[in-house]
Amino acid sequence: MKETKILHDFPLLQGLTEEEHKHLLKHLIYREVDKGTYLMTEGEQGETMYFIVRGKVKVVSASDEGKECIIAYIRPREVVGELSLITGNNRTADVVTVEPTSFFALRKTDYENHIVSNNGFIRAILGQIANRLCSASEKIGDLMLLDVNQRVESTLVRLAKDCSGPENIITKRPTHQELAALVGTSREMITRALKRLEEDERIQIEGKEIRLL
Repeated sequence: MKETKILHDFPLLQGLTEEEHKHLLKHLIYREVDKGTYLMTEGEQGETMYFIVRGKVKVVSASDEGKECIIAYIRPREVVGELSLITGNNRTADVVTVEPTSFFALRKTDYENHIVSNNGFIRAILGQIANRLCSASEKIGDLMLLDVNQRVESTLVRLAKDCSGPENIITKRPTHQELAALVGTSREMITRALKRLEEDERIQIEGKEIRLL
């Protein structure tokens, strides 16, 4: 299967030896799902970790009023769901595909019975969790210290870095509703913030692209 070759390109797996890589591959299950598929549901017991091959998923949490907050987007060659495999805690957010997505799944039973002894993989997972904590701390800092315009700009910078092209260009700009969920504000505030950033020549919006100036 050609998809298995893609695993070598996952940053998480770069430090594994060839033997460790083959051992992991034996316990992965390949799947393809449609847009809108829930891979995880907040509050459920974590049973699976996902290696995204194609497509994109969003990590979201909803308030009691139903307002959605997008915590992160997970793209190809990234993973999601690793924390529950380590801690045994329930899921803390929903994970939903935003486009047709393919992935490899590692079940908790296989992780505990076969993978937990894979030292290279465990080191990689712990590093991944540390990176997630750093990203969360950065986002919390933005919420506490920055105004809406600054938070929108900071979010755009992170989105641009996640794109495959130049680091100052978002090749497929999110909708105002998606940005509102990422920033933690209303769609109306996003509209005002983007207009102000354009007026201040901080960004340039051209069709589906946003260019950071």
